[in-house]
Amino acid sequence: MCAKIAYLRQVIEDKNIKISGKVLEPYEEIPLNYIGTLKDNIIILVISSNTDIDLRIAYLNIKEAIRKGNRIILVFQRGVNEKVQKVLGLLLVSNGVYDIYMVNELDEIDEKFIRHIVGRIASENEVRTFITPEIVSLDSLGDILMEIDKFITGENWEALKRSIEFKRDLLQSCVNAVNYLKYEIWKTYEQDDIGKELEELKENYSKACKEIEETKEKLQEAINEIEAYKEEVDKLNNEKELLETENKQLKDEIKQLSEHMEKSSGRVGPVINIYGSVMTNLEGCKVKSIIYFKEVSYVRYVASFIETLFEIISRTKRLRIKLLVYDNAHSFTSIYSSGNTGMIHIMNVSHFLRNKQNALEKAQKLFITEPNQAILKEILNANLDVLIIYDKLRQSNDLVVGNNVYKFWVINSKRDYLAIKNLYGIKENSVITRDGVLEEAIGIPEIADYKTLTESKRMVDWLKAECNGKKIIEEILNRAHINELSNR
Repeated sequence: MCAKIAYLRQVIEDKNIKISGKVLEPYEEIPLNYIGTLKDNIIILVISSNTDIDLRIAYLNIKEAIRKGNRIILVFQRGVNEKVQKVLGLLLVSNGVYDIYMVNELDEIDEKFIRHIVGRIASENEVRTFITPEIVSLDSLGDILMEIDKFITGENWEALKRSIEFKRDLLQSCVNAVNYLKYEIWKTYEQDDIGKELEELKENYSKACKEIEETKEKLQEAINEIEAYKEEVDKLNNEKELLETENKQLKDEIKQLSEHMEKSSGRVGPVINIYGSVMTNLEGCKVKSIIYFKEVSYVRYVASFIETLFEIISRTKRLRIKLLVYDNAHSFTSIYSSGNTGMIHIMNVSHFLRNKQNALEKAQKLFITEPNQAILKEILNANLDVLIIYDKLRQSNDLVVGNNVYKFWVINSKRDYLAIKNLYGIKENSVITRDGVLEEAIGIPEIADYKTLTESKRMVDWLKAECNGKKIIEEILNRAHINELSNR
C-alpha cells in the first residue's frame, strides 16, 4: 500500500519511521488498519498521488482514532484521487479537525516539515484552499440551523430573510456534501457486520437530507410570508392583541406538556438533556462579568474555592453578584442544601417561574438541574455586576458564550486534559486542576485540616493560596476584570 502512516508518541521514544523511503527519527511507521487501535497519539497519514488505498478501511480506522483522542494530521500529494481527498477531508472537517496539508512532492516531507505541522494548529480558512466548499460548509450546518431557529422563534422576519439570502449558497453546499456521502461513499460497502453499521449511518444522512430540504421549503414559505406581512402592516398591528393571546395560550400548552412529560417519565430532573449556548451579545446581557467554571472531571476543594471567590467578591468588592450551580438532579443535592449555603433549589423552568421574583431579586445562590435557556436569559438580564457559573453537567455545549464570559476548565488529571485539549482548543493556563499536574495551569493546593477549619480561616487560607508565584484568587479576579469593576 502506498499510503504511509506514522505517529508521534506523547513521550518520544528512540524509534524510526519510513515515510516515502525516507528514514526520520524518532517516528515509527505503522499499518493503516492499526491506527484505530491507538489512543492519545499524534498520527500523520501521508497519501501519495499513486496511492492504492482501501477507502473503507481508511475511513473507519481514522474515525475510530479520532474517537480515541488521537490527533490526525492528513498530508496529500498533489494529484491524489479526488474521491479519496473528498471522503477523508470530509471526515476530518466534520469532526472539527483542519490539520490537512498538500505537498507537490513527497521529498518535501522531512523532519523539519513534520515538526512544523505537529507544532501548529490549522484553521478552517487554510483548508478552504484545496478542500471543496461543500466539505467545509457541512461543519457550519449546526450553527446555521440554530441561527435560523432563533429568528423564527423570535419572529424576526427581516433578520431571517437577510440571513437566508446571505447563506443560501452555503445551505446548498451542505446539501451537496450530504448527497455526495449518500451516493459516492456508502454505496461501495458490502452488507457485512460493518456494512450494517454503515447502512445505519446512510439512513441518518438520508434523514438529514430530507430535513434540510424540508427546512429550505419552510424558509421559502417564511420569505413569502415576510413579503405578505410588508403589504399588511396595518392589519397586523390591529391583530397584535389577538396574536399575543394566542402566544400566551401556546406557552401555557407547552408548560402543561412539559409537566405531563416529567410526570409520565417518572423523573425528577429535566426532560431535555441536550441544550444550546446562550450568546450574551444577542441577549442584551446586563451582567458585566461572567466567570464560568466548566467541570470535566472532579477536582478536590474546587467547590469550596468557588464559594470563597463568591464571598470575597460580595463582601470585599461590594459588587452585585449571583452564583449558579448546574448539576444533575440525581447527584448529591444535599451538598447544596439551603441551610448554611443559602442556596435555593430550582429544579426546572416551572419551579423557576413560581419562584422568579425571589430567585432574581433576593437569592444570591441558585442550584439548577435543567439547563433551559429561559432561566439563564432571565438572570443575564438582571441588575448584576458579576455572575459566577459552576457547570457540573459535563455536556459538550457551554451554557453561555460571549466577550464578557471568562471560562475556566476544571480538569482532574493530565490524562483528561490531553484527551480533550485539541478537540476543544483548551489552553493550559485556562485549566484549574490539582497542584503540580500541569505547569501553566492554576493548581489548587492541599489544605491541611480542611474539615476542622472555620469559614473565616478557610477564607484567609484561600486568599493566601498561590500557584506559580501568583495568588490564585487575585489571578481569577484580574482575568475577569473584577478589580476594574470594583474601582468604578
